Amino acid sequence: SERVNVAMLNPDRADVIVPAGHIYLSAMEWASVSSMIVPDIGLKDGLMQALFEQYFSEISPNEHPRVLPVPDVENGVVA
Repeated sequence: SERVNVAMLNPDRADVIVPAGHIYLSAMEWASVSSMIVPDIGLKDGLMQALFEQYFSEISPNEHPRVLPVPDVENGVVA
């Protein structure tokens, strides 16, 4: 409740944030490190970015990815 409002967390994550913090701190103590790099994006976003970069790195500058037509839902036409 307060964590959701103060930290702008999703309600489904508010209950796990404190235990997760303890896990991270324990791992840092075990590894004798005082800092940790935290990504700005989530796992799904990172995977999508990696796949995007992998796919487009294989395309030469003169090649274009296949462009799919946008369905004309308004008129009931789906290509």
